[in-house]
Amino acid sequence: MSLPACQHCHSKWTWREVFFKTLRRKMKCNYCGAVQYVDSKSMKRVSFISVLPVFIWLPLFLLRTSLVWNIVVLFVILTVVMMFIPYQVRLSNKEEPLW
Repeated sequence: MSLPACQHCHSKWTWREVFFKTLRRKMKCNYCGAVQYVDSKSMKRVSFISVLPVFIWLPLFLLRTSLVWNIVVLFVILTVVMMFIPYQVRLSNKEEPLW
């Protein structure tokens, strides 16, 4: 698991750069200025990981555990997922269709 690198200049991006730019498919490299795109495989993987907390948290909610416990568990799950997402992103020089 590693952070993505620009496909044009091969500079590794920082976690923060990837995290804040992942919300868009089209990104600009801070080092060389080349336009980079999240590849379709990464976009699918990130989408799946983003929905995963709901499926983990939903059984706890349905078991009617306390509200405080639900909020704490949800916060921990979301934090772990958010920290993990930038490591799943891969960049491409070309825009690829999602499907």
